[in-house]
Amino acid sequence: MADYFAVIDIGSNALRFQVACAEKPGYYRTVEQARRPIRLGHSVFQSGELDAKSIHRTVEALGRFKSLAAW
Repeated sequence: MADYFAVIDIGSNALRFQVACAEKPGYYRTVEQARRPIRLGHSVFQSGELDAKSIHRTVEALGRFKSLAAW
């Protein structure tokens, strides 16, 4: 039986999401992937703090990724 797993890469500019299926040892197949630009680090580089808009975009993107993973 295949095992499925998901990964999320939270970067300063974008979130990346991928769901893969491990069908046999040492081999996986990408089932779903997505990327959302969030610009999380934009204000951090200027003020040292996250801004509310970036946080909101990040939370929305994570919610979308959760929906994709629930298929």
